[in-house]
Amino acid sequence: MQESEELNDIAPGGIPLTHGFLKWPDLFSLYQSHCNSNLTIHDKVPIGRKENVYFVVDDTKNIERRDRGDNSVFWDDCGTWNSRASTAPTTYYCINDEDKFDVQHIVIRREGKWCREKQIEKKRKFIPLEPQPQDDELLHVFRHYSKLKSPPPDHEGDTPYSRRITWISALALELPNIAIYEYVNKYPTGEAIHGNSRVQRNYVRPLPEVMQEIKSKVQTGKPRKVYSEMLLNASDPMFAPGDKKQIENQRYILNSKQNPGKKSNVADHLEQVLQNLVHDKHSLVQSVLCRKGQMPHIVIYSMEQIADITRFCCSDVGDTTVLGVDKTYNLGPVHVTALAFKNIALVNSRGEHPIFPGPMLTHDKSDHASFFGFFSVISEELRKAPKTPQMGGDGEIAMQQGAYDAFQKVKPLLTCTEHLKSNSRSKLRDGIGVADRVRNEILRAIFGENGLSTADSEALFEVRQQVIEEICAEKAPEFLSYFKDTIVPKLHLNMVLGYPNWMNNNSESLNHVMKIEVNWEPQPLLNMITMLEKLIKVTYEDVERSLYGMGNYRLAPEFAKFYRKRTTWANMSKDQQSKLKARFLKTPKIPLNRSVSSNGLVVPTPTRGGKKPSQRKRKKAAKTTSLGPTRLRIRFGK
Repeated sequence: MQESEELNDIAPGGIPLTHGFLKWPDLFSLYQSHCNSNLTIHDKVPIGRKENVYFVVDDTKNIERRDRGDNSVFWDDCGTWNSRASTAPTTYYCINDEDKFDVQHIVIRREGKWCREKQIEKKRKFIPLEPQPQDDELLHVFRHYSKLKSPPPDHEGDTPYSRRITWISALALELPNIAIYEYVNKYPTGEAIHGNSRVQRNYVRPLPEVMQEIKSKVQTGKPRKVYSEMLLNASDPMFAPGDKKQIENQRYILNSKQNPGKKSNVADHLEQVLQNLVHDKHSLVQSVLCRKGQMPHIVIYSMEQIADITRFCCSDVGDTTVLGVDKTYNLGPVHVTALAFKNIALVNSRGEHPIFPGPMLTHDKSDHASFFGFFSVISEELRKAPKTPQMGGDGEIAMQQGAYDAFQKVKPLLTCTEHLKSNSRSKLRDGIGVADRVRNEILRAIFGENGLSTADSEALFEVRQQVIEEICAEKAPEFLSYFKDTIVPKLHLNMVLGYPNWMNNNSESLNHVMKIEVNWEPQPLLNMITMLEKLIKVTYEDVERSLYGMGNYRLAPEFAKFYRKRTTWANMSKDQQSKLKARFLKTPKIPLNRSVSSNGLVVPTPTRGGKKPSQRKRKKAAKTTSLGPTRLRIRFGK
């Protein structure tokens, strides 16, 4: 039974080799005989053990690859061939007048001429051919030698298992698209393990067409799904992908080509960032903040973002919006703190003002110095703004204090009510351990619809605070000090600043958008910065498109005067387009029922415009009297 299995292990269709590789005359004779014979040509090397045999294999696909400039692929099931020990010499022969192969005379190119090598007085001499042969009069013989990489021979002194592949081309002859695969010596009995494999398992190279299909499918599909589909659709499971790891490796190679940053470390990425800061005028990296012993912090923004923050968050004549700030995680090797605001000059498809990204900071440390450096850069950019922006965050002390100090302690930051509610819930549940009913009652009293967080006057705030203190004193006395020292000051500050029940939803939405941009997978530093720059650039490309009615946004009614038809925009010069966009980015949002003087005086627009009640005509065309609709009759005496 074992002998039968060993016989079945031999690859079918092999032609025996008696003395190693074929000699040149025999090889040429074999090649000529195949030109006019009907011998079997294999589409690929048969599977099985191959010892001292050769095969004639169809080489059409390799010829097509070489015509495209790609490398040849020599597939077999022997395992891993040592590419470093491989050689690929090329030999040239002349074709005689009868279109015969002159195998006795090799020609060599020396000093631009084809020559024959001769021994003259025990020295090698190269004699130029006369006349010189043309390219179509030469026969090109290509050979590829390789040795099996693993395992070693069974016994010391055994010759390594070797392979030679030969193919011939000639412009003047019609040659078959074949290659001769020769295998000499004994195939090792051990497993052929791939050099990079951690699994002790026999390695078989996948077919070229299978590998090409893997490369195509991993561009859009997950490795597990690709493996399942290819295994089920394979005509023969033996030629399906070896395992899922094989597909994962191709996915990794593809990602490495698309994202070169993955091949380098953080120091390389920072070096590239510094080069972009100095030399790349399209880079949005505006500043790199360095401190001794810490990773540099990178500040990213565009001047368009600064213009929007100036007119929407720092305006003293128009409507304003809060400039939110929040830190997000898992985008890359460092944290990202981003500002966010609503662009009140635009509306989206739902009729709402879209959320726009503001300046961003990549940082490793989250201390006061890190945030102070970031907000100092932004404060310098806003030095000519009419007033300081109203900012808000999630209550992180270092972030709030850094922003407060950088903007010269003009305005303290708002605190997100939702974060205060989450912190209070954790304090009641995990820190104190009150019952669910009591916890819900206290949270409703603080953050409910009629809770302390919604109070918009001092009197109402004091009344609701007193009620909550009585509830806490009776049912959760341990929570009372936390409520007085932490919750009350922050909610009171929100109320005083005019934003009761404020929530940092804008920043949370922006964090979600950034996670989607990286497909919820942490990226290398350079790729992460590129993604942030791309997000900013695409957002403001849509701002420009809104000026002529395209893109994701439309102009708000207050900015309708900046709208241009597409045909008009297309006929405008680049300078005209830039000037229109610049005026748009400088204009704050002035409600339609208000007017502003050149010195900044804001007054309500007259509602009637000086017309009488019920007047329908224009003032210029209307004829009015002070006596109403009755007629005045005058009687004259007799």
